[in-house]
Amino acid sequence: MVVRCNSVCAHMQSECMDHVISVQAASPQTNSSSQHATMMALNANMYTRVGEIKDNLDHLTQENTTQSNCLNEISQYVNTKKETLQEILHRTRDLGTVVSASDVLHSTVTLNHHGQMLQELSGTIGNSHEALKDLLYGTKQCVEELKKDTATTLRADLKEIVCGEGSVLREVLRRDLEDVTKAASSNCAETVAAILEVKECENKAGSIVKNKEKITALSSIPLKRHEFSVEGLNTIKGRALANGFCAYEKKKVYTSGYHLSPGIYFKRDGQHVLVCPHIRLHKGIIDSVLQWPFDENFRLTIKHPSQSKECQRLVVASNTKEYARPDTEHNVGVYSTARSFRLDELEREGYIAGDKLQVVWELVSKNNSN
Repeated sequence: MVVRCNSVCAHMQSECMDHVISVQAASPQTNSSSQHATMMALNANMYTRVGEIKDNLDHLTQENTTQSNCLNEISQYVNTKKETLQEILHRTRDLGTVVSASDVLHSTVTLNHHGQMLQELSGTIGNSHEALKDLLYGTKQCVEELKKDTATTLRADLKEIVCGEGSVLREVLRRDLEDVTKAASSNCAETVAAILEVKECENKAGSIVKNKEKITALSSIPLKRHEFSVEGLNTIKGRALANGFCAYEKKKVYTSGYHLSPGIYFKRDGQHVLVCPHIRLHKGIIDSVLQWPFDENFRLTIKHPSQSKECQRLVVASNTKEYARPDTEHNVGVYSTARSFRLDELEREGYIAGDKLQVVWELVSKNNSN
């Protein structure tokens, strides 16, 4: 009778004696000694595997603790910034409806500083989020590899066992594997919880940024005037003559509650270049409480370097789509050639010095226009 290798265990357990000499009858001492050696080798291999799995889990636990400490620091930083912004909002409310220009400028500088810090916080949170995602993926990969390697080794070792002790050892290994799997699953759950906590921090940070922008918009209601220098006039003039125009816009800013970009539009007119007042309206956070369409006149003043004289042009806002409430990120810019200066005349009268032009851009109420 021929017995296949993979059926030896079943054959022996069935106590079949058909043309086969009993293993115990043939050499009981040799069989017992071989089984004992196999068990000892398998136990040593098992303890080695369990030790490696525990070391890997300890490493994962340490990394998870480090990430948790980082998240706690981020949470404390967010709470600190939140308290600071609440204090700024409280001070702004106490100011009432009358706010001096110097206070507004000081508040705006402070808010911009906090805005930069919040942007850095958002970057830190984003980096922590990515690190946690990488950690979760690495944890899953490690657990899968450990399960695969351990299962393969155990299957190979268990095939060598043909006595009753094999089932006992199999049960021990199964329990150990279950414990390892539960521990790995617990670490994965903690990592996922940390990622969810980071997302919650991101939502809180976004809410704080919106509140900061709303405070900035409300604080800008008394602000109507912007003074700046237009540098590189020779380059701007060359572009205007070559392309027909060249727009110079300042960074968008809240002014009288409106989110806008003040600027100058350089327009080619034959061989000359016109300097035109320019405005562009952007979508703002308090647009719902403002008057629409935009109904404020704006004035462009060119200042002489000697401060002895200046020239002005006033643009009257009209009821056109460019002055309507923006339904996209921003409206099309508006400029007026009828209320413009000729660049060559300004240069001839000495308004241009050092290849730059000093200008004042301001909103003027229709009741105060002259």
